[in-house]
Amino acid sequence: MFFSIPLSLALLASMVTASPTPAPEPEIITIPLTRRDTPVTSDGIAQMGQLMHLSNITGNKYQRGAHAYHRNTGNQLPNWNPAQGFGPNSNLSFVKRQREGLTPQQGQALWTGYISVGTPAQNFIIDFDTGLALVAFCGDGSTSSGPVYKDTVYVAGLTATGQTLAMVTTESAEFKSGVQDGILGMGYQSLSNLRAPPFFQSLVAQKKVASSIFSFRLTTTGSELYLGGVNSAKYTGAITYTPVTQQAYWMVSGSVNIGSTVAAANQNLIIDTGTTTTANAAAFYAKISGCSAYGSSGYYTCPCTTLTSTSFSLTLGGRNFVIPAANMNLGKLSSTSTQCVSAIATGNIGINAWIIGDAFLKSVYSVYNLGTNQVGFATAV
Repeated sequence: MFFSIPLSLALLASMVTASPTPAPEPEIITIPLTRRDTPVTSDGIAQMGQLMHLSNITGNKYQRGAHAYHRNTGNQLPNWNPAQGFGPNSNLSFVKRQREGLTPQQGQALWTGYISVGTPAQNFIIDFDTGLALVAFCGDGSTSSGPVYKDTVYVAGLTATGQTLAMVTTESAEFKSGVQDGILGMGYQSLSNLRAPPFFQSLVAQKKVASSIFSFRLTTTGSELYLGGVNSAKYTGAITYTPVTQQAYWMVSGSVNIGSTVAAANQNLIIDTGTTTTANAAAFYAKISGCSAYGSSGYYTCPCTTLTSTSFSLTLGGRNFVIPAANMNLGKLSSTSTQCVSAIATGNIGINAWIIGDAFLKSVYSVYNLGTNQVGFATAV
C-alpha cells in the first residue's frame, strides 16, 4: 500500500594514533528482516477492517511527527494543519533503565528484525521504520506514553551507548495485539518526540559505522537492512539519487505515473518502510476507469483486471521505476468479487505529501544518506 537487514560496514580510513592498540574496524554483519502478516486472507480476500485500522495508525503517526518537527525546529512540513492530530507527548521523563516485561502491541510497520538492549542484554523484535525517529518499546510512537531512559542498544554486533529509549507504560487498546515489541525509527532527529538522536545517528556520531548510509531490500524472502553502506549483491545497475527536500522525513520530490501519463507531478514523496502507501487518491483515481471509493475507508476498489493490466510507476531523480502490478493489489472484496482493493489510499496525515511504502519499496533497492541528505533507488535483484 502507498500510505498513505544484511548490514555491511566498509573499513574506516586509517588514522594516526598514540594508542598502542588500534581501534576496532567496522565489520560486515547481516541482519535479516521478516515481513509481518498482511491484511489479506490466504485465498486473497482483503480484510477491510484491518486495512482501515492501519490507516488510522498511519494518520496518527504522521500528525504526531509533524507536531514534533514543529516543536523541535520551529518549522512546518508542507501545508501542515496544526489543528489536526496529536500534540507533543508530555508524559515522558528520563529514568534509569527498567527491567519490566513488555506487552507486544499492534503497529503499522511491516518489516521486523531483532535488537538487544541493556546489560545483561534483553532481546526484542523491532519494526525498522524510516517514518519515525525514536526507539520505543510497546508502541508505534503515535498514541502511547511512558518514561524515557538511556541504555546500550546492540544490533548484530553494533553497539550504540547512551541511546535514548522510550518505555511505554500507557497505551491504547488498539496496540495490544501485534507481534513486535516496539519500533526503531530511522528518520531524522528533528522528528523525535524524545528530542534525541535516533539509533543510526548515534552509530554515526560514535563512529561505529564507516559511512552515514543505510539501505533496505524488502522482498518476500531475504529482506535486509544494511547499515554503513550498500549491499551490491542486492541491486543491479546504477543507484539514482534525489535530494531530501526537508530534513524531517525522508521526503523527496517526484511524480506518479499511470502508463505514459503523469498523474501527479512534482509531489512530496515520503519514503516510509513502516507502511504501504497513501495519497490524495481522488484525483489519482479519476484517471482510471472503473475505480471508486470504498465508503469512507480511504481505500479505493478497481476492477481486478485493471490493476493487473495498468502500468504504474514513480519518477525519481529523472528515472522511472515501475511498480509491479501484484504490489498494487491488496486483495479482492470477496471470493466472488471482480473488484480489488488498490494499494493507493487516501489518508488524513495532516501534511501535503504522498507516503511511499512497501508497495513501491518491494520493487527497488533503497538507500538513505544522512551525510548528503539524499535517497537513492536502484533496480533490486
